[in-house]
Amino acid sequence: MHEERNIVENRAAALAARSHEWNELDFVGWNAFRRMAPAVLGLEIPRVERVMATLEPGTDTYNALVHVRHELRRFGSGLSEASKDELEVRSEHLRRALLAVSLVAGSNETLHYVSHRLRYVYDRLHLIY
Repeated sequence: MHEERNIVENRAAALAARSHEWNELDFVGWNAFRRMAPAVLGLEIPRVERVMATLEPGTDTYNALVHVRHELRRFGSGLSEASKDELEVRSEHLRRALLAVSLVAGSNETLHYVSHRLRYVYDRLHLIY
């Protein structure tokens, strides 16, 4: 089961790494974004936690992933009720999580996949209407 999950995540990461061109389907309304982003984050936090479970607590990578998890929760917490005016402040949490996971991903395919998914959400921030 674990190997199957890694195969799926590896394939998804490869697909996410492809170059895509923007089109009208990439633009998203604020209400749709507030529903989409917490759902995506709800899938990525457990992936981060699975990687954390394989690491020694207190190591730099483990601590960075604790930071990623914290920032993702702060970004998503209450997003479904948030006003669009809060987006700029909230987006900093997502930016910090994306930066942290990118710095520690190394050759870990799961963390590469997480960074692609976070980048997907982050890229939508300037396409919200």
